[in-house]
Amino acid sequence: MDEDRQNRSKKLKYLFDPRQDVLRFGQPKKQVFCPLCPLDITGLSISERNAHAEKCLGVECLDDDGVTCATPTKGDLTFDTSTITPATVKMEEMQAVGTPIFLADEFLHLLKGGVKSKVKEEIKDEVYFSADETMDTTVVETQSLTRAVETPTKKPRRAPQRKAKAKEPTSTQSMMVCNSQGEMTSAVVEPVKKQKRAKKPAPSFKIIKMGETNVAVDSFMHGPLEGINLYFLSHFHADHYGGLRKSWNHGPIFCTPITAALCKMKLGVQDEWLVPIPIHIPFCVGNDVEVIFFDANHCPGAAVMLFTSPTKTAVHCGDFRANMNLVREIKLKLKQRELDEVYLDTTYLGPSHAFPSQNRVVQVCADFCVRLNNLKMEQLEKAQRQSTIGRFFTSSPNSPVHQLRTLFVVGTYTIGKERLAIEIALRLGSKLFADTTKRRILKTFNDPVISELLTSDPLEAQVHLVPLGQTRKDQLFEHLKSFKPHFSKIVAFAPTGWSYRPPKSAIQANEQATDLRPSYYDFGDLEYNVENLDRNLERSAIEPVQKYNVPYSEHSSFVELRAFCLNMAATTIIPTVNMSADESVRRQMYWLEMWTGQAREGV
Repeated sequence: MDEDRQNRSKKLKYLFDPRQDVLRFGQPKKQVFCPLCPLDITGLSISERNAHAEKCLGVECLDDDGVTCATPTKGDLTFDTSTITPATVKMEEMQAVGTPIFLADEFLHLLKGGVKSKVKEEIKDEVYFSADETMDTTVVETQSLTRAVETPTKKPRRAPQRKAKAKEPTSTQSMMVCNSQGEMTSAVVEPVKKQKRAKKPAPSFKIIKMGETNVAVDSFMHGPLEGINLYFLSHFHADHYGGLRKSWNHGPIFCTPITAALCKMKLGVQDEWLVPIPIHIPFCVGNDVEVIFFDANHCPGAAVMLFTSPTKTAVHCGDFRANMNLVREIKLKLKQRELDEVYLDTTYLGPSHAFPSQNRVVQVCADFCVRLNNLKMEQLEKAQRQSTIGRFFTSSPNSPVHQLRTLFVVGTYTIGKERLAIEIALRLGSKLFADTTKRRILKTFNDPVISELLTSDPLEAQVHLVPLGQTRKDQLFEHLKSFKPHFSKIVAFAPTGWSYRPPKSAIQANEQATDLRPSYYDFGDLEYNVENLDRNLERSAIEPVQKYNVPYSEHSSFVELRAFCLNMAATTIIPTVNMSADESVRRQMYWLEMWTGQAREGV
C-alpha cells in the first residue's frame, strides 16, 4: 500500500503541483476573480470588490417574456453613470427584453482596459423592483412635456444630412413590387421575427442523477431541461437563482421557507411552483428519492442538500461555510452508508484563502464595539496619547460627553452578512435600523430576535445596516452628516473574506499540505483579535469616520474545505465554482483528487 501511495503522489504531482510552478517561474501574482461572474477584479480595492460582489448577488431579472436570462457578459451589462430622473428614461430601453441589469460602476474601468477615471461621478443608489412594482409612464411623458415648454426658444442648428435607413417592415406594412406585366402592385410583407438568445446547455454539475430520477440544482438560467421536472434552489443569490422569474412554470421548486418567501417577494414566482421545506425535515421526490436540507451557514435560508436513493447518495453544498456540526448531521442521516458524490462550493479552494471562523470575528467585533461605547471622557483623553482609536474618539476634545455618541454601521448584501450587525446590536442593547427594502427582506426570516431589534427610526438605533457597496469613506461621511448632532462619530465594518491577509506561515502550510496528517480532519481556526482589527483600519483624513475591513466570510476557507472532504470521504468530489477556465479546473482537481484518495486510505 505504501508503494501505491507513493506512486499516486508522484502521478498527482506530475499532473499539477503549484509548488513546482513557483520554483520554475517565481512567486506568481495572485489574481482575484469574482466568484459570481467571469471578470478579473484583481485591480479593485476592497471597497470596490465589495460593491461589485453585492451587485452581482443582488441582480434581478426584470423581463416578463419567455426569454431566459443568460449568464451576464460584458456586452450584457447596463450601467447607470449619472443621476437619472424618470424624465430621462428612454421608453424603448425600458421595454428591452432579456437583458439582466447590473448597476455596477465598479465595472467601468474594467471595460475600458482597466484604467480608472480620475474623477468618478457619484452613482445613484440602486433601486430594487419587486414583481408588482411598475413605473408610471404618464409621469414620464408629462415631465418631458413640461420641460419642453419651459425650455427657452432657440434657433436649432441644422443637423448634418444623413441617408435614412430602411425600416424593417412589420405585419401591418406592405411594399410595392413589380408584377410580370411590369405593373406596380402592393404585397404584404411577413414580419421579421426577433431571434431569441440561444440557451446555454446546463453544465453537468447542475444535474444530479439519482437512478431513474434526475433533479436540477440552481439551474434556472438554462431554461426548462429535457427530462427534468424537479428543480432545487439552494439559496437566494443571483448566481444561483439567475433566470428565475414570475413566468416560471416548468416544475416545482424545492427550497427553504426563507428562500421561497424571497422568490415570491423579489421575483414574483407563483406560490403553486414554490415548495418550502424546513431544514432537517426529510421529504421524498421522484422515484424513491429522499431529500433533506441542512443549514449551509451561508446567507439566511441557504441549504446544503442530501439526496439518497436505494442505489446512490449525494450531497450538494450550494454555497456554504463548512463546520464539524454539518459533518455530524449529514453522517447521522446517512446511517453508515458511504457517500458517493459531493458537489462542492469551491469559491475559496486555494492555499491563500485562509481566514478565521465566523464566531471569532463576530465576537472580536462585538467586544470592540462595547469597549468603545463604554469609554469615558477621561479614558479617551488618556488613550489619545496612546492609540489610533483614542485619537479618533477625541478628535473634538471640547465636545460634551453626550455628543460623543457613536453610530456603528455594518455593510451587508441584499441578503447575507446580517449576523455581525445583529450581534453588535444585542451586545450594545441597541435597536437595529435598516431601510424599507432591507426590512422587508429581514421580515421573511421570521426570526423573533431580529423582529424585536428592527426599527424604522434611524435615530432610535445605534447600529445601522447599509449595502456593502455603500461603505466607502465619502458615503459614510454623508451618512453621518444626515444624523448630526445626534451622532458625532461612525465606526463602520465591511465584512468580507477578501479583507484578511493571513500569515505567510499559514499559506505555506496549506501549500505544503500534501501528506495526510490527523490534524487535517480538524476545521481549525486562525487567531484574530483587536490588534488584527486595527491593522485592517482604513486610514483617512476624515476624522469622524473609521472603517474596518473584517474577514467575515460566508464561504469555506481552504482548511475548512479540506476538513470537510476528508471527513465526508466521498467517492467523487465535483467542484461547482470557478469552472470556466481550464487552469482553474486543473488547480482545483489537484487538491480534490488528493483529498479523495487520502480519505479512502485514512491516516
